[in-house]
Amino acid sequence: MAFILSFWMIFLMDSVIVLLSFVCFVCIWICVLLFSTVLLISKLNNIYCTWDFTASKFIDIYWFTIGGMFSLGLLLRLCLLLYFGQLKFVSFDLCKVVGIQWYGVYFILGETTIFSKLILERDYIIGELRI
Repeated sequence: MAFILSFWMIFLMDSVIVLLSFVCFVCIWICVLLFSTVLLISKLNNIYCTWDFTASKFIDIYWFTIGGMFSLGLLLRLCLLLYFGQLKFVSFDLCKVVGIQWYGVYFILGETTIFSKLILERDYIIGELRI
């Protein structure tokens, strides 16, 4: 039961991180648009700003923000996976075999330990399907 709960906690944390990243991205984009609109209709040193000025500055910032958020999202997911993998909470992705496969027998001992051994030739069942 703790194994299932830990998997769902990782899934929940990952979903929350993705949702928060998207919310931050939308908030930053709205702020950049509002700021560029204010610059477009205001004077700076008695000179009206034009759309060329705002487009050249803030669209670059926008694309930098997209790349940064994407990289940060991937980095956070990678760090979560490595951290929980180190704690043995994500060991379900290693091997989930019970039975005979490739002439080897796999046994699960506890929640995370897998014991395997080769089958002797005299124990082969002729005609049995192998994966």
